Amino acid sequence: MRERTDSKETPTATVARVTALLDTFVDSSGELGITEIANRLGLAKSVVHRLVTALAKSGYLTQAATTRRYSLGPRATRLGQAAMGQMDIRARARPVLRELARATGETATLSTIAGDERIYAEQVESAQPVRQSVQIGTRAPLYLGASGKAMLAFLPEVRRSAILARAVTSKVTTADGRRLDVKALNSELTTIRRRGFATSQAERITGAVSSAAPLFDHHNEVIGALSIASVTVRHGRADLVKFGDLVRRAAERLSTELGSSSPTREKVL
Repeated sequence: MRERTDSKETPTATVARVTALLDTFVDSSGELGITEIANRLGLAKSVVHRLVTALAKSGYLTQAATTRRYSLGPRATRLGQAAMGQMDIRARARPVLRELARATGETATLSTIAGDERIYAEQVESAQPVRQSVQIGTRAPLYLGASGKAMLAFLPEVRRSAILARAVTSKVTTADGRRLDVKALNSELTTIRRRGFATSQAERITGAVSSAAPLFDHHNEVIGALSIASVTVRHGRADLVKFGDLVRRAAERLSTELGSSSPTREKVL
């Protein structure tokens, strides 16, 4: 049974209906008509018509001239962008990092992308006597280490190729002195895009191992990475794959919280 229009509706009830109405567009993949909205909310069409008319007049909804159906308007878009811009990624990441550190007993880190590099932005350090520990603010390349590769893999192809070309020109070497193998790295980046996480074994720092997964913003662009960082004396390749699945799930949750609607794995670039 549909809800009837109540002329004595309270302001609180009106706000609840407006937010529920806007939420239908968040959960929808396209335009919605009055009848469709009314059916989803269990409201009378007259009530829905009144609400969408007011929201369209204020710019929070827009009506297509041809179909007469509605979608989110420019003011709703600006509101969402403002909320994303005010979001402190470090504060959002801290509880996730604590969860990862608690689950693994290892150091959990947040890195953010800055040009052709990444910056350590936050960490929850392991209590192990032998452990990885990072200095907040330290920069590192995107082509060495799990966190860097997790971000590099999901950059647009043109930008990714340019970064790798500069690495070749600079004659980059790994921690053991080997020249960076760009062909092998490109193959690895394909695997990272497929499974949604990267691993590293003593690439940048001798004795260090890590697994990392990318973070995406509300534009579905990669902006950082979460990692679980340990040492070679405690963890090998099989552990890194387990850590990779764990950190991928955590990164996907945080990305959703940051407004991303794109899946991590098999992301189209």
